[in-house]
Amino acid sequence: MPIFVSDTQGTEYEPTPTGLIKAILVNVIPIGLQEGFGGKIQDKVVFLWEIENLKDDGSHFLVTKEYTRNLGEKANLRKDLKSWRGKDFEPEELKDFDLEKTIYKPCQLNLVQKGKWVNVDSVLPASKDAYWSPVTKRDYIPNFVKKWIDEQLVGNATEKQKQQLQDDIKSADPEIF
Repeated sequence: MPIFVSDTQGTEYEPTPTGLIKAILVNVIPIGLQEGFGGKIQDKVVFLWEIENLKDDGSHFLVTKEYTRNLGEKANLRKDLKSWRGKDFEPEELKDFDLEKTIYKPCQLNLVQKGKWVNVDSVLPASKDAYWSPVTKRDYIPNFVKKWIDEQLVGNATEKQKQQLQDDIKSADPEIF
């Protein structure tokens, strides 16, 4: 049976809208040990949002933001969650905050064009009319996030850590591999 492949180098993508846009978080994806700022090895997660805007084909745009898995005072994850919640964390919450609590929660994203890409600049509380029923499956992992995982696994991560990450990904949705 043939297995076809094609050149996708010139693939054109529909531009993601920019500005303040309603969104719903549909997944938090652990991507494990990655090389972060200054070459430092960090445990990372990716937030995946479905935004209200529709593509020409009628599907929703999806946007992501990568975070270090850290709620320290200077951490971007904490800053965005604080902004989204409209309040800082209580000391007790900081001990063991479950990121799964944020899934299917509405918000507003400030999306900003940066070169070729559109980035999540900030996460804000949802407006009163912000919720719709998301169509993206809870365990969906976009191909570009899978590619990050494959390409960015840190060379000095142990084989056991790499295998655990791959096992986590496979168990999230058995249809992805």
